[in-house]
Amino acid sequence: APRAALCTSWAPNGGRFAVGLASRDTAVCYFKEDLNCWIAMKVGRSKASVVATAWHPTGQYLATGSMDGRCMVYDVSEDNMLPQPRPPWGEAQVSEDTGSWVNAVMFSPNGRYLAFLSQDATVRIKDLSGGPQAVVAVVSWRGLPFLRGAFLSDRSLIACGFDCVPALFRLNGSRWEASGSLDAAAASSPAVASTASPSGAGMPGGAFAEARSR
Repeated sequence: APRAALCTSWAPNGGRFAVGLASRDTAVCYFKEDLNCWIAMKVGRSKASVVATAWHPTGQYLATGSMDGRCMVYDVSEDNMLPQPRPPWGEAQVSEDTGSWVNAVMFSPNGRYLAFLSQDATVRIKDLSGGPQAVVAVVSWRGLPFLRGAFLSDRSLIACGFDCVPALFRLNGSRWEASGSLDAAAASSPAVASTASPSGAGMPGGAFAEARSR
């Protein structure tokens, strides 16, 4: 890598890994047996350092978060990657602008939801089954920004950051809400009611693939 590697994540099947770079690139790496070494193939290019990566459960898509405030999802299907890349490999399927650094990205276990945590102390969740016009649910937090998060199920996720206290978020009906800090009663949570913002372009699928054709 020409610049520092800032984050990395393995594909679900363990055959490839992704690296976010300070050079504003994202590399998808695979092992080439005849050369006995790992080969990196770049996908996309951000306007600032890439600090977060996450694989879709199918291994077909890769989400990235960067310091330019964007969360991107690229098609990185292994079938379209090897032996030579061919469309739609490397093409952006989702582009969301948060207006603030993206600290973390993640997919729900079934791949339906994409969540990204921003430096503006918001948790943003996109229902990928909703097609290109799907809105992004935005849940604001009156505390400090979150740095890491993980889905506990397809209807709940946990996030933690500069407050040093994990917070729980749940899907209540069709609305994502903050349930509060896990170290205090929910009534004392610094959560703010969730809102929604228009989505960016593109869309991946499980529900992904269907939404892309709409």
